[in-house]
Amino acid sequence: RKHEPQKQTESNAADNNNVDSRSNANDVPQNLKRKFRQEWQISFDWLQNKNGTAFCVACSKALVSHLTHLKAHAKTSLYVTNYNSQKKCKNTELF
Repeated sequence: RKHEPQKQTESNAADNNNVDSRSNANDVPQNLKRKFRQEWQISFDWLQNKNGTAFCVACSKALVSHLTHLKAHAKTSLYVTNYNSQKKCKNTELF
């Protein structure tokens, strides 16, 4: 005997369409605009404030103004390469 998928009846369709229409705003946190903090420049010498946005001087790249993002950026291979290259250039300029 061949297995056939069950046909959808009107009552099944009504059950499938009975979705909770309430907003799930509490389930997903809203993206908050973070403000640049001047004290971050003490920890990150490569960081600048550009119009309230974190900016990596080594990579010439705008970053999310959030401490976790800044720490993660400092561990990326692109940043490390750029930072070390600029550091070597500064050292050779001193001689």
